[in-house]
Amino acid sequence: MRVALFITTVFFLVFTEKANAFVWSFGGEKFVKVEDLPDTDEWRDDAGIYQDAYVIYKHGWILWIPVWNWDARYVLSSGGGVYYEFANESDVARLTSKYGPPTKAIPFWENIGGKILWGFVILIWAFFKFGSSAITSLGNAGQQTAYIHPSPQIGLPKEILISREGHQYGPYSSEQARTMLSSLNPEQIRDAIANEDVATIQAIKGIGAKTAQRVIVDLKDKILKIQNKALELSLF
Repeated sequence: MRVALFITTVFFLVFTEKANAFVWSFGGEKFVKVEDLPDTDEWRDDAGIYQDAYVIYKHGWILWIPVWNWDARYVLSSGGGVYYEFANESDVARLTSKYGPPTKAIPFWENIGGKILWGFVILIWAFFKFGSSAITSLGNAGQQTAYIHPSPQIGLPKEILISREGHQYGPYSSEQARTMLSSLNPEQIRDAIANEDVATIQAIKGIGAKTAQRVIVDLKDKILKIQNKALELSLF
């Protein structure tokens, strides 16, 4: 249902005349007057109308907000939508020298302002789309505690000593957990606990015999469950 609605919306926005008139438009032309030319025969057309120097450019907008403009150039026009190209390149060179490139005559809103606004729109959309989950993840990361968190993955990864869900399976401080992980790799911790190797665990700095025995008592069953789960997964 959602896919059908999405396709219908895209079709309406891209292919219908109403959408072209009210939602988006690309290729329309706009005029900006840059200089009043003298009312002489040189600047009068066949209908006797005096022409002035304009910049004409094509532009595109979505929801009435300009998103792009291109093909800007100096032309002759009376401002009524009809224009003529300059016959002499020297006239264009004079205007360029005096006023800069034609794009400089495009109003700020048309040239830059609309792009800035659309940039903010995209940033706001991205924030609501991805930002909330990223902030939540950062918040969860900041709340991680160094308690035992069994994992079904093979090899007993480091998450065995770090709870990412707030579960507390052992009375071990974050300092003790980091010390365990910096002194022994996960496999060594796993094997020492599973084999009740008090000496290996006691060899960790800051952990005495009683703490080593408590680690084994607290974690042996959980590690055996993890190993059994790993064995089951390896059979498939």
